[in-house]
Amino acid sequence: MFVANSDEVYFTFHLLDESTLSHFVVTQSGLAQYVTWRNHSREWSLMVILNRLYCDRYGMCGPNGNCYADDPNCRCLKGFTPRLPQDWKMVDWGGGCRRKYDINCSGKDGFVKYNKLKLPDNAVVWPNVNIEDCKTECSKKCDCVAYTLANLHGNGSKCVVWLTDLIDLRDFPEGGEELHIRMARAELDSIAALKRKKLVITVVVINISTLLLILILTGVWWYVYRAKRKARGTETTQQDQKSYLNFQEENQEEDLELPLYDLATIFAATNSFSFNSKIGQGGFGPVYKGKLPNGLEIAVKRLSQDSGQGLGEFKNEVILIAKLQHRNLVKLLGLCIQAEERILIYEYLPNKSLDNFIFDPIKRKLLPWNFGIARIFGGEQTEEKTRRIIGTYGYMSPEYAMSGHFSVKSDVFSFGVIVLEIISGKKNWGFYHPDHDYNLIGHAWKLWNEGSCLELIDTMVDESLSINEVIRCIQVGLLCVQKRKEDRPTMSSVVLMLSTESAELSQPKEPGFVETSVKTDSSSSHPTSYTANEMTITNIDGR
Repeated sequence: MFVANSDEVYFTFHLLDESTLSHFVVTQSGLAQYVTWRNHSREWSLMVILNRLYCDRYGMCGPNGNCYADDPNCRCLKGFTPRLPQDWKMVDWGGGCRRKYDINCSGKDGFVKYNKLKLPDNAVVWPNVNIEDCKTECSKKCDCVAYTLANLHGNGSKCVVWLTDLIDLRDFPEGGEELHIRMARAELDSIAALKRKKLVITVVVINISTLLLILILTGVWWYVYRAKRKARGTETTQQDQKSYLNFQEENQEEDLELPLYDLATIFAATNSFSFNSKIGQGGFGPVYKGKLPNGLEIAVKRLSQDSGQGLGEFKNEVILIAKLQHRNLVKLLGLCIQAEERILIYEYLPNKSLDNFIFDPIKRKLLPWNFGIARIFGGEQTEEKTRRIIGTYGYMSPEYAMSGHFSVKSDVFSFGVIVLEIISGKKNWGFYHPDHDYNLIGHAWKLWNEGSCLELIDTMVDESLSINEVIRCIQVGLLCVQKRKEDRPTMSSVVLMLSTESAELSQPKEPGFVETSVKTDSSSSHPTSYTANEMTITNIDGR
């Protein structure tokens, strides 16, 4: 029978067979044994050992000492230290532990929670204190050293406190109860500092481990990369030499004697194709300024991977530039065919491109002849259509730009653009007018319909020119840029129109690519232009 009231707690039991003789024995080692008498053997028989485990002994580690089942040595709770250190060294735990810092009841004390404990002896239940106020009430009393919320009698949790030293504490690997032990402010600060230190150490260890892992992985990657690169070195060199030899064999009849530059030399000359070395951009790709080890300044034209141009265009430019030698034309110094790179090396022209002078506001009396480098249509493509639309912006015919169709009338369109640029002294690409959104072609068409085509003439042109000849040239230019290719004249007809005044000219129809400029701000003096696909496809070969 179990009895628990405000005065006492005890447990009693009665034997079913009252003739049985039994009693409890406490041995010299402190073990409590329950034994019974057996008549047939005429001896006492051991039935139960109540404190078989090391920590079953009452108060094994003394006041405020904690006993661990997996450790024969007692330990003090955090914030406590052995009361008699010399006795503890002699494995005498009876003196227990004392606080490192005494509590002073100043209101600055706090509580530290411990888990998985057997609650200590001498607990006091405060039945009139609810769970929420248990901590507050314990804090108000200086003799209250610990509290917990426990269901001792099976009728709900109650506020349980301890007003003396904590006796018979024991730690459980699993289960157990939680206990809130009072600590001085100094001890709380020490615990908080220790937690911060552990956190810092953890973060530092993680960061260092991560950095070391990254360094190791980087080292492994670099080792593998170097090994693969070294393994590919011989193969790549052989492929590069084979590519150059094939290039030379295919163009042997052209008698090309161009030196082959190493890619590493070009990288060094252009500072690894840096942005600061870039001086231009074309349909072929970017152009960089460089300097060879011998001090020679060069212009490096690098085939862009996304330009859509291939080896055919590359060969075409090499053949054309190598064969065309003139004091006013840029000289091709060599080429580089290595890995996936296709690079042309020119002499560097410090005075920049000719169009910088042609369209100069003061020196714009000359003609811009350059369409851009010609392109070759592959053998797998028909004579009427190509899958790649490539050329110089501002000169491409509508049918070629929209669907890839090309013919002899495509170059007629480009020629018409040049004629209008000669007369106006302005580029079709990037043309801007404050009164409308037309490009140069649309502007010329508008003036023609209004009967004001003379307004197209460049103000820098000599006033002694023939007005009739200028009007005739404007009309020829508009005939060449008509939208439908069927309406455009052939180049032989254009020659006849320009060389014979008696040749009759038809009235031009609507041109292609008229509205290409968009004004974003009417008050701005800086135009923002958008031009449709316009490119050059002039080819040195006949179609």
